[in-house]
Amino acid sequence: MCGIAGILTTDLDVSLPVKDMVASMKHRGPDDKGFCCFNGAALGHTRLSIIDLSSGGHQPMYNLDKSLVLVFNGEIYNYIELRKELEKQGKIFFSNSDSEVLLHLYELKKEKMLDDLIGMFAFAIYDIERQELFVARDPIGKKPIYYFYQRGIFVFASEIQALRQVSMVEQSLTLDHEAIWHYFSLLYIPQPLTIFKEIRVFPAGNYGIYKNGNLKIEKYWEPVIRQKKWQDMGECAEELSDLLDSSIEWRMRSDVPYGAYLSGGVDSTMVVSKMSKNS
Repeated sequence: MCGIAGILTTDLDVSLPVKDMVASMKHRGPDDKGFCCFNGAALGHTRLSIIDLSSGGHQPMYNLDKSLVLVFNGEIYNYIELRKELEKQGKIFFSNSDSEVLLHLYELKKEKMLDDLIGMFAFAIYDIERQELFVARDPIGKKPIYYFYQRGIFVFASEIQALRQVSMVEQSLTLDHEAIWHYFSLLYIPQPLTIFKEIRVFPAGNYGIYKNGNLKIEKYWEPVIRQKKWQDMGECAEELSDLLDSSIEWRMRSDVPYGAYLSGGVDSTMVVSKMSKNS
């Protein structure tokens, strides 16, 4: 897990706060950290290296002409297949990371790129010339983004405590009594609420565009329920096994050692068995 952070505003010096935001999330990414600052915008990243352990995977990551810059937390499981297609279209890669695939896809497809992604992700891409930020979260919401948006100022991060490193955010916070009621009733706080009224969870399966002080959030994914009739249970079991094989194989793509919890139950036994088969 990595940590991402960003501040977009026309009123504040954003360089120091974003460094404090990243420092507060060091536990999310002990391997590397980076920052970039522009006129009214700053991005930060703290890295846990999984794919491409070299400096080629450093973030914030720029595209080749340095018109776009990316901060990314997560994994794109089908990045190898996507990279091959992008190379056929003439895209040149300088790293072996899945992060760079996102930059090239965005160059070609903008928000439509999300239809091609299989993985868990939370990322932001800043268009330096257009002064426009694109932020997106995976369909299920496995990777977090929290945000503060008031008076044209947009601050986002992987954790609430990172947002609180920005003095304007910290000074604005008030407890959300509805969220507290939910917590004591349900033992969790339902999204998009958080313990603070001014901080919200960026919704899963959505993307956002921030430009000129305005934030627009759009849904890009809805679950599709298909009804399929199999000839017999054997056919059904075979298809399920194939789906699990491909899913687990994708998740084993890593440049560092990996493992799994084996409790002896049916699900963990199945996962470890298929990992052994695919290793």
